[in-house]
Amino acid sequence: MRVYCDTNTLLHNMTGKPFDRQDNVELAALKKLLKLRNDGKLLMFRSRVNLTEIGATKDQIQRNKLLSDYETLDQIPLDEKVVSFHNAMDRYGGASYPLVSDYQDEKLYNKVRDQITVRLGRGNSREEQQRDRDAHHLTQAISNKCDAFLTRDRKSIIDPLAEYLRREYDGVAILLSSELLARINSASSK
Repeated sequence: MRVYCDTNTLLHNMTGKPFDRQDNVELAALKKLLKLRNDGKLLMFRSRVNLTEIGATKDQIQRNKLLSDYETLDQIPLDEKVVSFHNAMDRYGGASYPLVSDYQDEKLYNKVRDQITVRLGRGNSREEQQRDRDAHHLTQAISNKCDAFLTRDRKSIIDPLAEYLRREYDGVAILLSSELLARINSASSK
């Protein structure tokens, strides 16, 4: 199974704070999913979008913990797309540099971003920036044919988008850690 991990599902984004009962359930499920990944039974992907979000973490100790979590996940196969090359010549010879985009499919990104806006309305600049990153994460997961998108974001992703994305994009499931673990346990008991 191929699982894309939203930044909010990194282990250290789920520890060290006072949590309620549901948060503890999600943390326990995430630890079990990470064990399955370490046992080679599950692929859990991360992308440069995660890295961008981690880089915005102000607390250096927390940022280092998140970077460690990031490194434990698998690199998504299609993380950037070569769109062109820049060729340069000087007196020493020539060089060619790839020009890349972080978006695998800009039309898909725009479509997902539009759905977020339709379902949530316009937000303030901070909310809009987060919605852009959410759309970017979702585009990465869909473009890389992930089976599941793991997130804890009920308000901005799960509730408004899960059904639409499952229907529109070949069954990609938007899930909490506990929901994914339950599906895996159910499938393995059959």
